[in-house]
Amino acid sequence: MHTLFALEDLYGFKIDRLDGEICIRINRQNGSTFAKITGLLEPWEEMAQKYRNSEITNEEYDQWRYRYPRLEAERNEAARKALKEENDG
Repeated sequence: MHTLFALEDLYGFKIDRLDGEICIRINRQNGSTFAKITGLLEPWEEMAQKYRNSEITNEEYDQWRYRYPRLEAERNEAARKALKEENDG
């Protein structure tokens, strides 16, 4: 719970209800923080969807989570290098 309280203080997370379920929202008025947190959460949501849809195994999902965001940074760097080589070559 204290981790959630800290996220509320540091990043503007808000406890709320949506369709009768308790949820945590990110405060849109905190522009740059909202964009940063949303950018970090979107890949998580995508991978969670893949796991729920049985596109990846539990082990693959766990490995992704244990290495995130480093894994995303490595993928982005590889894509950037490939684009650079393509444009230079």
